[in-house]
Amino acid sequence: MEGRIEIDPRITHTMPLVDINRGFETLYSDLSAEQ
Repeated sequence: MEGRIEIDPRITHTMPLVDINRGFETLYSDLSAEQ
């Protein structure tokens, strides 16, 4: 075990910084688990 976390498989959405509010809404909704 290297003490590292695989981040890439956990990224479900990418969006521009101007959409930060939508990003937080997605994070706290059930949509963040969907791909």
